[in-house]
Amino acid sequence: MSDKKPFDLVYSNYLLHKLKNKEVLIQTAYDNLKNGGWLFINAMDKSNKTSFSDITAPEMEKILRKIGFKNIYSKKISFFDNAFGHRHWHKVLQITASK
Repeated sequence: MSDKKPFDLVYSNYLLHKLKNKEVLIQTAYDNLKNGGWLFINAMDKSNKTSFSDITAPEMEKILRKIGFKNIYSKKISFFDNAFGHRHWHKVLQITASK
């Protein structure tokens, strides 16, 4: 039996924290991943003061498990944005999960 799902990988880069209903994106990713496919997410963490994000690792892990993802790994990183006129620290949540 062949897996007719089109994607081996879904990558969301700084989008999820802007969505009101994060579950829709995550469910759509899951529905379109091949078995064994991976989801990678970069999003601003709730502790990032300049992004107005409501995302936390426990919240996202709960949603991913509910939808059926496994091998869930998350970590928060900080980096300094050195762009001219925009110099400040960001807190980013990186999440990976497999179907």
